[in-house]
Amino acid sequence: MEITGTITHIFEVQELTPTFKKKEFIINSGGQYPQSHLVQLTNDKIGVLNKFKIGDSVTCGINLRGRLFTRKSDNTETCMNLIEVWKLNPATESNNEF
Repeated sequence: MEITGTITHIFEVQELTPTFKKKEFIINSGGQYPQSHLVQLTNDKIGVLNKFKIGDSVTCGINLRGRLFTRKSDNTETCMNLIEVWKLNPATESNNEF
């Protein structure tokens, strides 16, 4: 799957464990019904975002990830979803992998 849009936000790296870190950014799809998507790069792929800035048009190769978990506060089951980026290119060069 791919998402194409403009980078509107870039957040700081979050080190969640000694072996796992992520960097999130937001892409807006534009068009008549624009959508904003929070996406993330993890571990060794984080550096790829360094060549892009807010306002750049990009195409992201993505995987949708999700898992069920039980909230500790009220013991209810819910689902967490995220969009994992595995490829990031300028919008005009979407066929090149990093």
